[in-house]
Amino acid sequence: MMRHPHVVLWSGTALVAVPFVFTACSRCTDESAPGGSATQPPLGSASTTSGNGGTLPGAEALAPTESQGEEEASIEMPEPPSLPEARADASGPDANREIFADYGFPGFSDLTHLCGKRSLETGGGRVVWDAFSTPETPAVVVEHYQQWLGTRGFEAESPGGIWRLPPGALVPDRTLRVYPPTSTGRHQLCEQPPSKEAQSLIVIERH
Repeated sequence: MMRHPHVVLWSGTALVAVPFVFTACSRCTDESAPGGSATQPPLGSASTTSGNGGTLPGAEALAPTESQGEEEASIEMPEPPSLPEARADASGPDANREIFADYGFPGFSDLTHLCGKRSLETGGGRVVWDAFSTPETPAVVVEHYQQWLGTRGFEAESPGGIWRLPPGALVPDRTLRVYPPTSTGRHQLCEQPPSKEAQSLIVIERH
């Protein structure tokens, strides 16, 4: 006569021996193994379902979440403004306003576009910039932009000044500099020099 093993349980007042019966499990048979021998689940695995197909209490903590194993989505910066040779063949106030809008700056009246280029920065980065000239003085141009941009991020130069935005950033996303043609600046890389009537230069950059 075959004896079944027993499991001893504590009922609260006495030890009770309960017979433990092994049953065949069709899903526990490895069909790829010779003779269809039964295989054991890997160590550390746990079942989260009950015998009737329901979910065991606490199984939610064992189930992997959707975010596990997923890589963070990369954040790409917007494309930089187009260089003059890639822009539409246009000039004048409307074209200049569109260039300023690419940098997120308001435009200025009576401008002459000198050039636009990409330059390498120290450390391997690139900066896109455009240079303009105007017959207005640096003081007039600075006053105009202070009305639009305020004084946060502004550093006065004599004469002129520069806005670095956003204010307080270690590396600004964009800058707007106003200075006279006699000062050193990016405009010196342009093929077209400022006219004799020019009193100010405006150089806008995007890093």
